[in-house]
Amino acid sequence: MLLEAKIDEAGYPKGFRIRGVSLELDEGELVVVTGRSGSGKTTLARALTNTITLRGGYLRGDVRLLGKSVKEYQPGDLAGVLAYIPQEPWYGIIGYTVMSEFCYTQLIVRDKCDMKTLNEAGLGGMEDFITYGLSAGQTQLLLWAEALATGARVIVMDEPLVYLDEAGRSKMKSLVQQQLSEGKGFVIVDHDPLFWAELRPRFILMNHGVVEYDGYSLSWAWEVKSPRVGRGGGSRLAVRLKDVWFRYPGYGWVLRGVDLEVGSGTLTVVMGRNGSGKTTLLKLVAGLLRPSRGSVTVKGRPIYIPENPLAYFSMPTPWEELVYMVGGDEDRAREVAELFNLRGVMGSKLADLSSGERRRLAIASAYLGGFDIYLLDEPTGGLDVFNAGRVVEVVERLVEEGKTVVIASHDDRLVRAVERKVVIDRGVVL
Repeated sequence: MLLEAKIDEAGYPKGFRIRGVSLELDEGELVVVTGRSGSGKTTLARALTNTITLRGGYLRGDVRLLGKSVKEYQPGDLAGVLAYIPQEPWYGIIGYTVMSEFCYTQLIVRDKCDMKTLNEAGLGGMEDFITYGLSAGQTQLLLWAEALATGARVIVMDEPLVYLDEAGRSKMKSLVQQQLSEGKGFVIVDHDPLFWAELRPRFILMNHGVVEYDGYSLSWAWEVKSPRVGRGGGSRLAVRLKDVWFRYPGYGWVLRGVDLEVGSGTLTVVMGRNGSGKTTLLKLVAGLLRPSRGSVTVKGRPIYIPENPLAYFSMPTPWEELVYMVGGDEDRAREVAELFNLRGVMGSKLADLSSGERRRLAIASAYLGGFDIYLLDEPTGGLDVFNAGRVVEVVERLVEEGKTVVIASHDDRLVRAVERKVVIDRGVVL
């Protein structure tokens, strides 16, 4: 037995909690935890790894790794047994460069740093790259490579596919399968459990903080049909990039000679591999970055919602955020909270919200702001099909109201729902 957990209760004072969860993990076993956003998946991952206390939470019960309580391990010893990759990968980074981050934990566990898994993750040659310049997908790959390199017996991953392109997802599944064959155990939180079905996992379905299902069938899976969003009007030019080049100081070109026009009242999805320049393009349109060469013309007020929604908010609670954005109109704030399925968390602290709830809140806040151009970076990341469908419905409403929406995304559900797609490959628009 690699892991055995009997959790009576875990959560946050005066906030969300999970109750009565039991979980066992054997060598070579994969457990996939799924459920709607806010159902308790991330809380469970934090309880299993004893990181919930770092978030101001508590754990009542016992979690044992290799027969020993997780609370009894010293940090250096724990790093060789357990690896945890959080849903927000930027919170797992402490190194300044890719090399320092990748080698840090290995050097705690052993006296050398093996670069093999870094190369397998596709980050070979980027050892001196500054970590804050990585895309979210590259950050996720770095943490994943780091976790595997430590030789940890138990690996807990929270929504590991959110920011990965198709090639990265395929690579991750292959390496998980390889590690399972070597006796490692995985607990993976994922809103898309079907992705892992061929590895014959055990599924745990969370709902309102309790386990609703524990077994090997997928007969409980829900389906929500996403609406299809057309191009809208597009009679007036909203965004124009002309021969735009961009690079961060000291590094190569991220964007090269980009020409792009976006009409008003349209929806455009920008696709591409991790590190291809999608986020950089959105930031240039938002005015957060300036092109190294070329010009960016924007007609109207843009708003950029980042991959990390905590970087967007102005107020401490969802209720205050929405009321602030709507100029004090509480009825309107309640209406939008209902639209985004946020009614039950309006008084919570932002830090206590799930990643999916924060993402929906950021979009709801921007929606109330009445902007002209909405630049959304992975807006459905970490959302179950029900809440992803709600986000798409709101995007559809924005387009119908004549707003311009540009989205960077790897999410097939979103890509299938739109007509206009722009593909970036190595900084070039194809």
